Amino acid sequence: MTHEAPSGAARPAPEPPAPSAEGRRNRRSTVAVVAVCAGIWLATVGAVALVSPDAVPVAASVAAALTALGCVGTLVARRRAARTQRALLAERARAARLEAELDALHADLERAAGHSLPWATDGVQSRASADTVLAEGEEHLPSHPAVRNLVETAVRSMYAERRRLASALSVLESGASRVQAAVTAQVAELDRRKLPYWQDDVHASVPHSQVRKDLEALDRLLAPMDLLAQRLLVLTGARRTGRPWPRPVPIANVVRAAVGRSEDFTRVVAALPPVPQGVRGPAVNAAIHVLSELIDNALQFSPPTTQVHVTVESASSGIVLHIDDSGLPMRTETLQRARTTVDLERPLDITDLSGSRLGLAAARLAGERFGMRIEFRPSITGGTRASVFLPVQWLSPVTDSPTGRSA
Repeated sequence: MTHEAPSGAARPAPEPPAPSAEGRRNRRSTVAVVAVCAGIWLATVGAVALVSPDAVPVAASVAAALTALGCVGTLVARRRAARTQRALLAERARAARLEAELDALHADLERAAGHSLPWATDGVQSRASADTVLAEGEEHLPSHPAVRNLVETAVRSMYAERRRLASALSVLESGASRVQAAVTAQVAELDRRKLPYWQDDVHASVPHSQVRKDLEALDRLLAPMDLLAQRLLVLTGARRTGRPWPRPVPIANVVRAAVGRSEDFTRVVAALPPVPQGVRGPAVNAAIHVLSELIDNALQFSPPTTQVHVTVESASSGIVLHIDDSGLPMRTETLQRARTTVDLERPLDITDLSGSRLGLAAARLAGERFGMRIEFRPSITGGTRASVFLPVQWLSPVTDSPTGRSA
């Protein structure tokens, strides 16, 4: 669709004179100057001849020289004036062209603000892709290249933001559904286990072992909800999650806290020798969450009859914790996607993540602030090994013991 030219559109720029006409004027001007100079020379020589015939040769020479100088000066001055005139005409034409381009740009900007962008917004909100909107709306786009590029960039930015918003809502919807399912299961389990405590017989008693068994079952149902809640907080950009830790926490306690967030924690075997370093307070929650996600991931993707092993390795620049499962090895493309998700050198785009990789994305975001790096490689047990590096600047000396109190 061709839009109308705005009011006050630029007038056609005046064209400079044609070269042939200008050449003819210059030749006529040159001939006229030469004729005038020749007339002056003849008049001068004739006047001298009337007064003193003997001085005619000298006077003729002097008059010829002066006349020649005058002719040259006049011709040079006229040529300079002609060049100045041509330059002035060219500048006027250029100014007229710029004025016309400015008017066209102003008209396209008004069209972009009043029509193109609102139309593009409607198209993007109707869930069409940016390429589809731009391809189907050629007549709605401005004609000026710069304004057109501006509108196309705005359309692509709007589409990218809509995708990010949709992904964020999908994450929240998935998390809310899982929380609701976990709460429903916990309520049902609570209703089943509370019956013995609601008996009317005052002489009836529940053994302590049964009480402990009931509480542990409820604790197992509640622990995954804690992990899920912290995952949602991390993915939504929360800077602080969990309780503050004023003092360093031993490595064994951090590992046990991470293991306790998985419902099937009895399959996890932590072989942790005494380590003289502990995690400093600001990084404790992040370390727990990173380990929780990796341990939960290992439990989900390994057979329920196998174990997940957690070990620790000291390094000169920090501590490395290894999580080994006994499941099937990751396929090459799956392993590459996992490595890309946790690679701190690559930007993380939530719109490119699937539900199965949200935990890895949350682990990366939680540990990124504290320089915790995550790596994946095949395990010697046949499954996959996930390694977490804790840098030395977030470690402090503590007295670690595998039998210490859980964090």
